[in-house]
Amino acid sequence: AGEDREAFALSYLKQRLHESLTPWRGNININLEVPCGNGDIRPLVRYLRLLSFYIHAMVLEQAASGSTSLDVYVKFDHATEVTTVTNMTNGKSTQLKPGSFQNLYPVKPLSLDFRASNTVIQLQNLHPNLQNPLELSQILEFYFSKTLAPAVILSQNEDLLHDLTTFLAQSKGVDGIL
Repeated sequence: AGEDREAFALSYLKQRLHESLTPWRGNININLEVPCGNGDIRPLVRYLRLLSFYIHAMVLEQAASGSTSLDVYVKFDHATEVTTVTNMTNGKSTQLKPGSFQNLYPVKPLSLDFRASNTVIQLQNLHPNLQNPLELSQILEFYFSKTLAPAVILSQNEDLLHDLTTFLAQSKGVDGIL
């Protein structure tokens, strides 16, 4: 069962990347050393979806330099619960840690989509006591990349939720928010 889960994890991760990177036709080699768990597969699938987001960003950076291949090494450290994703082609790496609802967040903040950071800045202007703006920004990054779609954001502050949905509905590429 363990080998089957490892094969599934690698296959699923490659499939997610292939779907998100179309029409890029490069080659991605992935060495995956992460726990694949037992029982319910949904936590593993969620972990892999989030992991694909960060590998996708590495591929885009690599492709911008004209490269058509990428070697990625992904390792989970059980002692720290940190997942390190390393681009073996250029040596750059990103460290990820679990946060709220077991989402993966970069240890060092990472901004890929200006819409996410702009939305959080607009919210902070109206709500100066906004809690966890970096985490919210990352959730919006996941939302805009369709890594977590739909994204669920909970708050007891109705004004904040109203403002958030208003700003998101005005974002380029967002057809509607309910």
